[in-house]
Amino acid sequence: MKIVSIIGTGRKSGKTYLIERLIKELRKIGIRFAVVKKIHKENFTIDKEGKDTYRYALSGAKDIFIFSRNEIVHIKKTEDFDKKYLLNLLKNLKYDLVIIEGNFDCENKIIVIKDEKVAKEIIERDKNVRLLVSKNLSEINGRKCLDIDKDFEKILEYIIHDIK
Repeated sequence: MKIVSIIGTGRKSGKTYLIERLIKELRKIGIRFAVVKKIHKENFTIDKEGKDTYRYALSGAKDIFIFSRNEIVHIKKTEDFDKKYLLNLLKNLKYDLVIIEGNFDCENKIIVIKDEKVAKEIIERDKNVRLLVSKNLSEINGRKCLDIDKDFEKILEYIIHDIK
């Protein structure tokens, strides 16, 4: 299973835009993939106080499933993020590729750049940044930036063929 983390230099950097385009193309060519959204808010929960699922969790349930005709949600209550659990779950679902929106500890990261200064800081400390993508920059610190629109095919090719 290939994993790519798509990170940005701030809000509205273009992460979601890039992922939306990737989704459309990956579906066309038949690659089995999942998209994971990392939430940065402290103590975030999708659950709402007073709802049945919230009450189940208060009673001690650690795994809660919600389903309807067109959607299934799995709420996994944890004390702290469990990377192994997430990766095993995704692996068991037999995806070819997992796209993670947000910084995730993996070997393949694409940074979508809005703020050049922040991008330089990230590149300096994170050796797993493989591609630089921008709307208005052609290079940073001697590294080529791919244009999010004009070079989209190159970004897609990297994800399909170069990620191990």
